[in-house]
Amino acid sequence: MQSRGSNNSLEFLKVGSTDFAGSAALSAFLSRANGVPLKVIFVASWGGSSIIQVKSDSPLQSVADLKGKTIAVTKGTAPYFTLVRALAQANLTINDLKIVNLQHPEGFNALRQGQVDAWVGIDPQTAQAEIAGDRAIFSDRSWREGSVFSVSEDFLAKYPRAVEKLLGVWVKTQTWIRENNDEFVSFVSAQAGGDTEVTRRTIARRDYSDPVPGDELLASIKTATPLLGSEVLRPGVDVDKVLGQLIDPTPAKKVVGA
Repeated sequence: MQSRGSNNSLEFLKVGSTDFAGSAALSAFLSRANGVPLKVIFVASWGGSSIIQVKSDSPLQSVADLKGKTIAVTKGTAPYFTLVRALAQANLTINDLKIVNLQHPEGFNALRQGQVDAWVGIDPQTAQAEIAGDRAIFSDRSWREGSVFSVSEDFLAKYPRAVEKLLGVWVKTQTWIRENNDEFVSFVSAQAGGDTEVTRRTIARRDYSDPVPGDELLASIKTATPLLGSEVLRPGVDVDKVLGQLIDPTPAKKVVGA
């Protein structure tokens, strides 16, 4: 089942429509903090689109210029957390902006149509915006943001071999992509009816190393939690307790031989 963002994917898992979910690691943490019995079992990739974009003719030049402006972003997703972190560096918060909560494709369209001042989204739309001439007023590839696979605790307990089989297919796919990058770019572009340059930029932003969830992933989540407002993270949540319950590296270790 295809989703339009971490929030949708985790909602499918929450209501039982799916057994697995792909999302940003921080999104999975928030879902667990809100009572969804899931386990993060695999880091699908690191990196991604830590980019805040404006149109080419925008007067905005920095994150500080966003104060009082209208920003399109999907709450509860990796781009939202990118925005929160970037604002903190500029001594701003979400409350200093006018947030328009749109799914990634709609946020991209809102920027292109001049309905918002800035947009924070994901690939492939981020790459499309770049190619269209939109500018980045914030970009930081040094942030190791994990995109993860989660599974319901019930499914993991009942069908551990099925979980391992799924991860095994993913690992083989990642290996093939690394060894056949040009072929993969052409295949994805043909399937999506998109530009090969969009696909190439999307893949280039991803790092497929370190797939076993562990201390680095947990540390990256914990670092971000103080920046989250009460509208995202419920007051009184025991962050360390949730982090202690969040991951199960066993399936990934078996598959990759770690």
